[in-house]
Amino acid sequence: MLIAALAVSTAVLLIVSLCLLVMVMQPRSGEDTMLASPARFHLLNPGIAQLEVTSFEESQKYYTTNYQGLRQSIGSLLVGYGKGEFGIYFEDLNTGSWIGINERDQYHLASLLKIADIATMLRKVEEGELRLDTRLTLTQSDIDRSFGVLQYKAPGTEYTLLDIMNITLYYSDNTAANMLERNFRWEDQIDAILGLGIPYSTLMDKNGTLILASAKEYSNVFRSLYYSSYLKRSSSQLFLSLLSDTNFNDGIAAGVPQDVTVAHKIGFWIIGSEHHDCGIVYHPNRPYILCVMTKGLTEREANLMIGEVSRKAWEFMDQE
Repeated sequence: MLIAALAVSTAVLLIVSLCLLVMVMQPRSGEDTMLASPARFHLLNPGIAQLEVTSFEESQKYYTTNYQGLRQSIGSLLVGYGKGEFGIYFEDLNTGSWIGINERDQYHLASLLKIADIATMLRKVEEGELRLDTRLTLTQSDIDRSFGVLQYKAPGTEYTLLDIMNITLYYSDNTAANMLERNFRWEDQIDAILGLGIPYSTLMDKNGTLILASAKEYSNVFRSLYYSSYLKRSSSQLFLSLLSDTNFNDGIAAGVPQDVTVAHKIGFWIIGSEHHDCGIVYHPNRPYILCVMTKGLTEREANLMIGEVSRKAWEFMDQE
């Protein structure tokens, strides 16, 4: 009797074990089918949790977290530009995974800071202090002969706020930026700089006059716009639309197919031979941030190098 009972118990345990093994070994699609309610995936990304099984399996390949191959590829490329200094930051906007090369080294932002001018004015529009059709008048004190097209216009010429924001970004126009800066306080711009994610500790150099930031720090600007964390969605959309239509087609834009949207901003600091390009590349399935800062190269060399880095990033993201 005892032997028979033990035999039955052993058989029951074996059957239970086999059932558990079958459950564990079910394919993920079967497991997801059993847990069909999105609420059952409440610890996952909400966008993933709400997908049907087939949609999830199709999209899963676009959620990559290993980019060491891209880092090595970019590192090999930089060997050919030995005399320069580089700060590079790449981030997959699907997963937040990132890689960098000297990504914390700081550079002069130069015209990259014009983004803070636009954010400051859009915030004033949101708060009702200004409107996009508010008229701004060009003054003699606004004119900057170093860069841009408005330097050739006569003082007294009027433009809408939207026109001036567009000119500021399209041409990286210094005169247009000056027109914007007459309409806000330094404290307003500080609020925008911090709101866009550039740390306060990086604002000034040792002389207290020039804005500094790293490629990794500056990438916060585009992440803020992409997720609309500082501005309202309508403002962020307008901002990124303006950045997607500029006069600068070298650098990042040169490294991707012509039909791909790139929302980016360039910055040149001629004194130190610094040339930068940062933005979002809207790959149809794998959008990403790319920020490349350089020092010690000519403008032509920098544009060529940034374009090659951009091409490496695109090819890595575009592979199946």
